[in-house]
Amino acid sequence: MIFIFSNNLMADDLIEYDYEIDAYYSNIFLLEASVHPMGIGGLYFRQNHEKMYDRSKIEDFNLIKAATTGFEEPYSLSFFIGRMMIFKNNKDDYIGKNRAYIGYLVTVGDYSIKDNFAHHDKWYNLEFKLKGTRDKEDRDLDWSFRIGSRIHQNTDFVKNIYIGARRSSIDYKKSAWSVLYNSAFSTMLAVSTRTYEL
Repeated sequence: MIFIFSNNLMADDLIEYDYEIDAYYSNIFLLEASVHPMGIGGLYFRQNHEKMYDRSKIEDFNLIKAATTGFEEPYSLSFFIGRMMIFKNNKDDYIGKNRAYIGYLVTVGDYSIKDNFAHHDKWYNLEFKLKGTRDKEDRDLDWSFRIGSRIHQNTDFVKNIYIGARRSSIDYKKSAWSVLYNSAFSTMLAVSTRTYEL
């Protein structure tokens, strides 16, 4: 469920946002409520079908845990405030997904997931983020850069600071083997604020 509030951009204004980056003056506020079915599914199997959960183990590898990993919370509420920029080469160009966002993202929740168990934990995620999409006839490009911190009230979870980047590019005019134009990567580096270990 997503709610977006933004000031009105007139047609004459759109072209000036083509490559403008200005994070100090916001023109968009976004409120998003997220539910993660895979994370909740892992909790359900662990708590209600423990025998089935145990049978899904192959030595130290658990199939259900592996399938639901990556979801640190069952649900969350996010607030984004920042600036939306529109990519256009000509005034009459179709906008579609050709947009970029830069600003501040705050995400909150009251439960964290560990080993497919839900633990009461009021947590906060504070993040500065830049993301965008270029959708053209001959090329698709998505990118995202972020830096932030995750704060837990439950001491069983580690507070950290992190930096992350993601890029996905498809160019139909370039060689399929081109690493620059036809490739994708995603990386995240997190450091504990307690021990400063990765």
